[in-house]
Amino acid sequence: MILSIVLLLFSAYILPFLVWQLAYDVPEFIVHWLYWFQDELRWPYNIGAWIIFLVFFVPGLIAGIISYYSSNKIDDEIYHMKPEKQENLPYKPRTRQWKSFSFGFKLLFLVVMVFILAEIVHWLIYIEPGTVTSP
Repeated sequence: MILSIVLLLFSAYILPFLVWQLAYDVPEFIVHWLYWFQDELRWPYNIGAWIIFLVFFVPGLIAGIISYYSSNKIDDEIYHMKPEKQENLPYKPRTRQWKSFSFGFKLLFLVVMVFILAEIVHWLIYIEPGTVTSP
C-alpha cells in the first residue's frame, strides 16, 4: 500500500513538468532521463515524458491493486467474513459491486479522455518559438 501511494504521488508530482514543462524542483534524474531519451534514442519529448510518467504510474496502480486484494483476503481469513447465502434478495451483492466498479472505471476513462483531448488541442494550437515573424 505504501509503495502504491508513493509511486502514484510521485507520478502526480512529476506530471506537470513532463506534460506542460513547468519549471519547479523536479528530481535531477528525471531531467537526465528525459534528455537521455532525446539525445541517445532520438525520441521526441512527448514520448519520453509519457514513458517516464508511466514507469512510475503503472507500477503504482499494480501495487495498489495487489494490496487491495491481499488486504481483503487477509481480513476475510482473520474475521471469517464470508457472506451468508440469502436466496430472496432483491439484488445480488456481486451485481452491485460490479456496478460500482463499472462506474469508477467509466469515471476514470472519462478523466483520461478529457486529458487526452486537452493534450490534442494543445498540440494542434502549439506554435514553435521563432517561427512567427513580426511585420
